[in-house]
Amino acid sequence: SDSNIYMSTSKSGRNYAYNFSLQVLPDEQRFDESYLSFYFNNHVFTVGRISKWWSPSFNSSLILSNSARPSPGISFSNYKPIALSSKYLSFLGPISYEFFLNKLEKDRHIPDTLLFGNRISIQPTQRLNIALFRTAQLGGDGRNLDSKIFIDMLIGRDNYLPTDKNKENEPGNQLGGLDFNYLFLKNKNLSFYGQIVGEDESGYLPSKTFYSIGISFSWNRANYKKINFEHIDTGSRQTNTTYNHSIYKDGYRSYVRPIGFAFDADSKASIINYKTKLKNNTQMNFKAIKASLNYNNSKSFFMNELSDDVNIFEINLIQRLFNNTYFNFTLQYSDFIKVNTYDNLSTFALIEYRW
Repeated sequence: SDSNIYMSTSKSGRNYAYNFSLQVLPDEQRFDESYLSFYFNNHVFTVGRISKWWSPSFNSSLILSNSARPSPGISFSNYKPIALSSKYLSFLGPISYEFFLNKLEKDRHIPDTLLFGNRISIQPTQRLNIALFRTAQLGGDGRNLDSKIFIDMLIGRDNYLPTDKNKENEPGNQLGGLDFNYLFLKNKNLSFYGQIVGEDESGYLPSKTFYSIGISFSWNRANYKKINFEHIDTGSRQTNTTYNHSIYKDGYRSYVRPIGFAFDADSKASIINYKTKLKNNTQMNFKAIKASLNYNNSKSFFMNELSDDVNIFEINLIQRLFNNTYFNFTLQYSDFIKVNTYDNLSTFALIEYRW
């Protein structure tokens, strides 16, 4: 909402890639989405401050999204999916993985909390993709972090007994789950996908779960059209549990915003998207959202205990004006907060030149 100056430059070579982004605001300078990556033997090592999106949906992610500002850290992943040669594991199909370790901001209940995450995806068939993932918060100012505590986090032992001398330093706030995407029809143009995440563990499986489910259909390759419907519910059958924790009292959030789903805990949202290419080569995207925020009246909701229903309608047009010039226009209506200081109608316009 503040006036700012933004600049960005990027480059990729045979064994490296980088992006440098700078946003100058009245009181600070931000380097969000800046990174440096190195490639070696199908491995990618990255250091920087970049957003991660772990979800089969382009609307929502329950575990990692761009809702909150990215935190600085390192990550290790593969570049191309790996095909296992073992006859006992070949049924898993191509495998991809990612591990990361980030440091969250200082201005929180436990400053400099660490955020660890790992994700492994498999493709048993050309139509099915499955990913297993988890994240964990640990360490931070005033809390010990030794090899035992880190290993306990890796193996999922994050709830120490009351008699354990390390009880006050136990790793905490682990989230785990899976997502899937299955392609139907001969042309694989009907997609059914979903995501389920659990806050705690029971019988070595995530419990206190919340979920998203969606379906999309595309047609007409010449003038591409796609329609998508999705439903998300971040209530975990126990009030004030999702994205919250007894030790890390700021919860699964960074700079106050949720690291997972943008509408935070105990919320429901139904989303419909329609994308098409018009005759004059204009791309049109339409989105409608009907949501209920904080329907359990959680006191830890990220917007001052607000509980409200919201409807959002958005239309986006992208037009190529000349060979290298593009025009982007967005109009959005929202009845989110019914107060005099809130403008229900907002617009965004961009002229972009590419070379």
